[in-house]
Amino acid sequence: MKIIAFGLVMDDGSYLTDSWSQLDFFIVSVSLLDMSLSGMKLPFLKVLRLLRVLRLLRMVSRSESMKKLVISLGEAIGPVANVFFIFAIILMIFAILGISFYKETMFFCLTDSYKYHN
Repeated sequence: MKIIAFGLVMDDGSYLTDSWSQLDFFIVSVSLLDMSLSGMKLPFLKVLRLLRVLRLLRMVSRSESMKKLVISLGEAIGPVANVFFIFAIILMIFAILGISFYKETMFFCLTDSYKYHN
């Protein structure tokens, strides 16, 4: 119905200009393809059946609050990755310093037991 109302691709407000509508169109197309080829024993149909899991994402595209949540989580991945990268660099610096400072103080070797006594 939305495709008929808004148009498929060509206009500014058309159906496939929105990323959520593109996801919805992909899920519905894969489901229709899977249902139409269900009687055949083809190996790639298993992949199409695995894509049925994406149907859960259709629920996200229906709710505005879920859309906002998914979009904000997607936007937060970059800054969180930056913080993780900086933390890894600091951890590496302290690891190198620790190895340099304590390289000969944390172990000892007793060689007296290996000496030959007459």
